[in-house]
Amino acid sequence: MVKTLISTLNEGSSISVAAHKLAIDKLVILVSSPISSSIQQQIDKLKNKYDGVLELTIFPTSSLSLKKVVEDVVNIIDAENRVKHQIILHISLVNIPQSLGIIYAAYVRPESIEGLYAVLEDSGEIILLPLLNLRLEGPKRSLMLELKNGERSAKKIANKLRVNQSMIYAHLKDLQKKGLINKSGELTDNGYIAVL
Repeated sequence: MVKTLISTLNEGSSISVAAHKLAIDKLVILVSSPISSSIQQQIDKLKNKYDGVLELTIFPTSSLSLKKVVEDVVNIIDAENRVKHQIILHISLVNIPQSLGIIYAAYVRPESIEGLYAVLEDSGEIILLPLLNLRLEGPKRSLMLELKNGERSAKKIANKLRVNQSMIYAHLKDLQKKGLINKSGELTDNGYIAVL
């Protein structure tokens, strides 16, 4: 089975350490878009280092939108799952927005990955990070999807989901308390991530 490592680009050795210690076959690197000349130099170094050794894919993503990074990583995870690859996630302690995106993607797809790792630059120690499950399931997920699609009527949602209206109101209150929707029933960025 092909082992795919999804990581962020950094100037240190953590990608090399993770690739070696986790014995990967494919490396997917998230990079900030647009790609600067310094990032392109780092990409070229990786291409030279791993040419003929492993498959390397560069994936341009946002450096500013956590929601976009999470969505991109979830899409990569889903694509790798479809071809039955084993998926490992790696965060660098340098590229914080993209690393947070990888962490949140792990939290909404914990069943799809083998592990979430960080490498300590000074010692080369690889650390397995805990996986939480932030993915909503059941009626709350169905409710969130209705809200995502623009429906705001509790009565219509209750009828569509075949539950009573009081349950919808209780779920709305809970979702708002958790920061997944705002007072007008719109999904927050965290709410959007929870239903990916």
